Amino acid sequence: MALKTYLVDRELVGMFLSPKHEVTLEDGSIVTYRLVEGDSELNQKKQSENAVPRSFYVGQRLVNTEDVTLQKFIESRKDFGSRITIYDPVAINKEKLADKKRSITLLKDVAQFDKSKILEVGYVLFGREALNLIKDGDIDGLHDRIIDFAGENPERANDVIYDKNNTETLFAGYLIASGVLEVSIDEKYVTWADNGTTVYTVPNGVTALNGLVDFFQTTEGKEVKKEASSRMARKTVKKTAEKIVEKDA
Repeated sequence: MALKTYLVDRELVGMFLSPKHEVTLEDGSIVTYRLVEGDSELNQKKQSENAVPRSFYVGQRLVNTEDVTLQKFIESRKDFGSRITIYDPVAINKEKLADKKRSITLLKDVAQFDKSKILEVGYVLFGREALNLIKDGDIDGLHDRIIDFAGENPERANDVIYDKNNTETLFAGYLIASGVLEVSIDEKYVTWADNGTTVYTVPNGVTALNGLVDFFQTTEGKEVKKEASSRMARKTVKKTAEKIVEKDA
């Protein structure tokens, strides 16, 4: 008999697992598997009427067993592969190494962010706090916050920065952080930053950023988004021209 080691979710430790559960066979039929004393048969219909259910206590996260019947029973559970998995230390170490490599790559990318990237990611992650740092001219401070966040929460940072589904959120964040759009303190309204005209009223229970992203999908929102892009382009051209004048002065 081959020894197998299972890694069990912490929530199951200290519990007796139910001695029976339903299993869908390859032909699509559903049967009840029941773990009983002194019998390798799991199909309840094929077991003796006097069969005694066998308890299975999870005393620790790592469960070792050479019992083939118990192995089959465990691996037929619906939560096998999620809350109960085969313990493979080599695979786990490889995954940890892969996670470290991904974290290093993430931190390298974040460290090289230009101002535009700092603004958009900063606002998506920190909202009003990011705006306060931008208002104070502390772009480096905001960059440091993003770097710290990426080091402490690599999965969340990775989702914000790299997930293609987050593109619209980053764009909306940049429009706000760069001063094209402005969000009221109570997050009820989004206005044009240059004249205070309201372009979007935020529904209850929704953040201004998430609401704006949804708004951009509507007919009216698409026009606002188009105009915002034009204003952002004009603002960029103006800043570039001002820098050239300062350089020549």
